[in-house]
Amino acid sequence: MVRNKLINYFYAELINGRITQRQCYFYTLGILPISMFAPKLKDKPFEEIGLK
Repeated sequence: MVRNKLINYFYAELINGRITQRQCYFYTLGILPISMFAPKLKDKPFEEIGLK
């Protein structure tokens, strides 16, 4: 898992089956330029980053 809240959200949605791999790919490409401004994740439990 990456330590970025925006990108992690898409990966968690993909793992949970809510979006397809194609959607995750395009969402990640679209959000990548601004993801550097998102807060970084510290060592947090998986529940806090969208994985349950």
